[in-house]
Amino acid sequence: MPRYQALLFATIGVVLLIGISFFISLGRPWLTVLCALAAILWIGTGFMVKARARRKQEN
Repeated sequence: MPRYQALLFATIGVVLLIGISFFISLGRPWLTVLCALAAILWIGTGFMVKARARRKQEN
């Protein structure tokens, strides 16, 4: 995976995690849950992309 792509996934993942803490402090449970689900999906997508890039590089 190129460095810029890894940086993009990491940066957006951190922003989503910060969003979780922000919505917790505001007392907005639905937005907290929504942001948590988005963070889990985004971080999982990053791992999938990284695994595919490794498999492609091995072949």
